[in-house]
Amino acid sequence: MKEEKTIKGFWWLPNSKTKIPGILTYKPFTELVLELFGDLDVKSNPIEKTNTIQRYDLIHGISSDGQEISLLHCVNIISSITSNSPFTINKYEGRSLIIGKHILDINEKCYNRAVVKIPKLYFWCRSNNINSSFASS
Repeated sequence: MKEEKTIKGFWWLPNSKTKIPGILTYKPFTELVLELFGDLDVKSNPIEKTNTIQRYDLIHGISSDGQEISLLHCVNIISSITSNSPFTINKYEGRSLIIGKHILDINEKCYNRAVVKIPKLYFWCRSNNINSSFASS
């Protein structure tokens, strides 16, 4: 994706029934941050978690327009709780984003096409040296 995106929706861990409202912010090549209004891991004590780094391979989401989203390789970067708030605010930084599918495993293959553009490739490489090949598994 080339354009910036803000996605409002509900987010959860795979195999969890607890869905947390939040906002995903995507800026190409610079930012992929999920801000949640609550805690993905409802079993743990929020105060104890401030001393540990939370990492999740996958976080699933559903956007306000019904799109399935998978956020990969997530790390909790901010977790805040105040005495007069009934919920925590958590921010997760993700490494990759898949829109349109909930993958079940981090190693699952889910792409059926790729578009690669290399502008003005012919300026630094002769055209007879350029080959393309496709392999299917």
